[in-house]
Amino acid sequence: MGSRLDGLRDSLSSLLDLHLALQGQRMNEVMRTLTAVSVVFLPLTFLAGVWGMNFEHMPELASPYGYALAWGSFLLVGGLLAYSFKRRGWW
Repeated sequence: MGSRLDGLRDSLSSLLDLHLALQGQRMNEVMRTLTAVSVVFLPLTFLAGVWGMNFEHMPELASPYGYALAWGSFLLVGGLLAYSFKRRGWW
């Protein structure tokens, strides 16, 4: 009787360890996805901050293509980072 209880206790302990390991793996996948999303938006936030400053001598302000250049760079940087993470299976 005692050995059967020991065996059941070991089985229950193994199941609990398996559950905790699966929960940790799911948490790691969520954190990896959140990190990839934040890495994609970090350079875009930097670019928006630089171009949002009110300086007089910014060459792209006088250019008729300055707005298109800003949007093109946002899309290019964000798209390249998203593609890179998607190709590696991180997102």
